[in-house]
Amino acid sequence: MTADQQPNPSRPPGGDAPATPPPSSVPVGRPGTPLPGAVPPWQPPAYQQAPPPPGPHVPPPVPPYGAPFPQQGPLAWPPPPPARPRNATGVAALLLAVVAACFCWTYYLSPLALVLGAFAIGCGLIGSGRAKRGAATNRQVALGGMWIGAGAAVVAAVLTVVLIVEESRLETVETRAGSDFLAEPGDDVTYTDGLVVHASQVQAGDGLTAVITLTVTNETGGEISLADDAMRVFDEGNRVPPENVSRADGTPLDVADGASVDVRYEVVVDLGMGGLTIDYRPDADHEWAYWWMSLPGQREFDREPSDGGEGNNDDGEPPGASLDV
Repeated sequence: MTADQQPNPSRPPGGDAPATPPPSSVPVGRPGTPLPGAVPPWQPPAYQQAPPPPGPHVPPPVPPYGAPFPQQGPLAWPPPPPARPRNATGVAALLLAVVAACFCWTYYLSPLALVLGAFAIGCGLIGSGRAKRGAATNRQVALGGMWIGAGAAVVAAVLTVVLIVEESRLETVETRAGSDFLAEPGDDVTYTDGLVVHASQVQAGDGLTAVITLTVTNETGGEISLADDAMRVFDEGNRVPPENVSRADGTPLDVADGASVDVRYEVVVDLGMGGLTIDYRPDADHEWAYWWMSLPGQREFDREPSDGGEGNNDDGEPPGASLDV
């Protein structure tokens, strides 16, 4: 250093400049490369999916004693037994339809046939639907019951309407005598339309013939025809044969409005008869009325209503059908 040069304050006095440090022996890599001996950064562990659980263990079949042990192979469950066909509904449809077809032609049982036919149609539809789904095997039976029931229901519906119309036109007895209990000779039996029937005492006729006289008074406001009137006679519940009951000759067949006529019937009786139960109706539009009459010279029986005995009336109704005693 010359005299003109200024000393370096950062340099130690009297010394030389420090030597350049030797290059480091540690290699310098690319950014992000870990140095030797350095601890790598922490990273979360990678999770693995757990294996599925093993299926149920099926033990192999045990061979019989002395038989060679079978080789192991895949095992399978036996197939389930097939389901039983549900044919009951189709069979019920056919049975209901047959019963409805038997009753649909009867006048008074037509409402019952109508109900049975409707049930047959419903069961037939259900049975046919089951057969389409494979749950039943009698589709033809179900369809047959459905169509037979439909036909029976149509016929029964027509007769039911006729029955309702005819019954609504029937004139009933409004007096208790002749309806709720047996009327006696001298009682007036009055219908709802104004027709009045008065019975007289039984008179003895020729031989074993008894004469029954009924006075019919017309107060209905129109003419009444007696051409279809009918009488049933019973002795202690046993019906007198119809051939022994006849209308007397000369009995009028029509009653004008406001007029009265005498209707006479002749009945062949036995000496052992003590009294007669009489059922009479003026025509088909009036219901039956009931009397108890004693025979001349015979003891009177207890006043009990006729139970119809073994005979049937002219229109299929039991004798005393409307009597409630």
